[in-house]
Amino acid sequence: MNKPTLPGFLFSLLMLSTSASATQYNVWYESNGVRTGMTQTPDEQPVMISIAFPGHAQSNIMISYSANEKCTNSANTFSLPVDHTTFEVDYRCTLIDEKSSVQHFSITDAKAVAYLYGRLQAGFTVMLQRSIKVYVANFTYPKQGSSPDL
Repeated sequence: MNKPTLPGFLFSLLMLSTSASATQYNVWYESNGVRTGMTQTPDEQPVMISIAFPGHAQSNIMISYSANEKCTNSANTFSLPVDHTTFEVDYRCTLIDEKSSVQHFSITDAKAVAYLYGRLQAGFTVMLQRSIKVYVANFTYPKQGSSPDL
């Protein structure tokens, strides 16, 4: 029996959320110390972002999105461009079919998490991968819960 994984769970939530309502992009939710939001890639693929326990040594950010490409990076680490800097992050790719995949980036460096969280808290749009815009929207006053009501 396969054990469920965090990337698998996030992918399931990502697909469920986007199939239920495409209007929930750029809305932040918070539950039990985890802030979750969704945006999209330039080609309108959904992107889910979870920020867990900012300000703590064990804080982390998980970014997952579907891509219209195969898994091309076989490494477990990746240099993720964030605004005008780059962070080394844990990377996983899940192949969906011959033409698509789900990319997972995990930021576990507390300083990197603090940077990204601080930028959003200060009201700045954050740019990931040089093309994915993470909007502030209601970041400082997130809705309660972990996702849109489905």
